[in-house]
Amino acid sequence: MENKPSITQRIENVLNDVKFKKHCVMLRSLNPHFNQDFEMCEKIANININNIQIDGSKININAFSPEQVKQNIVEFYAYLDQLCPEQPLLNKVEENFKYLKLEHDKQRFCRSYCSTRIDDEGKEIREIFCNVEGRVGDNSTAVHEVCHSLSKSFEILKRPKDQRMTEVCPVIMDAISSYYFSKKYPQLNENFNEDALNAQVVNVIKARESLLDAVVIDVMTGHLTQSKAVMRYGEMFSRNTNILNRCLNNIEQYKFSAMFEKKYLVPQAIALEMLDRFKQNPSLTISQFKTVLSHDHEWTLEETLNYLGLEQQQTLIDSYVNKFEARTNELKSKQNRQSKQ
Repeated sequence: MENKPSITQRIENVLNDVKFKKHCVMLRSLNPHFNQDFEMCEKIANININNIQIDGSKININAFSPEQVKQNIVEFYAYLDQLCPEQPLLNKVEENFKYLKLEHDKQRFCRSYCSTRIDDEGKEIREIFCNVEGRVGDNSTAVHEVCHSLSKSFEILKRPKDQRMTEVCPVIMDAISSYYFSKKYPQLNENFNEDALNAQVVNVIKARESLLDAVVIDVMTGHLTQSKAVMRYGEMFSRNTNILNRCLNNIEQYKFSAMFEKKYLVPQAIALEMLDRFKQNPSLTISQFKTVLSHDHEWTLEETLNYLGLEQQQTLIDSYVNKFEARTNELKSKQNRQSKQ
């Protein structure tokens, strides 16, 4: 049996890969916000989540069938239109159901997505796929993907002016719909709470994955020496070898797309601020959300933050990091209270 190369050998192979180096040069040049993204990922990646224990059995409860998920999508968007009748969404949601596919297939893992393209024959292709995984968050995942289809970008098959806007509205819907469904299904409140806590842990992991991608790019393009990279980030990724392995696998299989998960980080920070607003003033918050949704194909991230009255990215992320412990402690305390009931 042939011995598998060690992590050290695999890293050495990457460092000597001229073709991959050129690929990294291209990736860095295509992202005008690379340095800002690097800094953001590092700040979130450094959040300590060691004291947060997630109970997966409370999340993977197979609570909703695909039919129930579809009905919950309708009820949620109808609720938003009740809160804010202007710029109604429900008719468009139901119209876009012709593109929607809901599946429950434990044998095949496929990440949920919403996509548009023009095929080789010039035919317009629109797809909304929701993998109903048997998780308490399946409803919010479906609401998220359907929200993508409400953007003008989905209708005109054109990327938004600012790619950083792609996940802003859908992730806001993640947060608000999760809160909504926890109220609709009070018997599952503890499950939704665990899922909300898990979402914050996952966000830190996404930041760590993106940070490692950024480190790889900077080493390969000569912006960071290997020795400095090891000194600064070696301990983090020696404790997260699964992230390192995934990164190396992606490179070796020519699937390295660079900082893929980064696109969810700023939207998550926005979403939590919007959820706080929603709890105080639901109608105003949904009005603001609908306005952003109607412009997300043409507004920049900076314009959106200005409209919402939020700080710009660096300060917003600083606030997210500073509030992280208090927010997760509140969720943990809530869990402790519910478990004693």
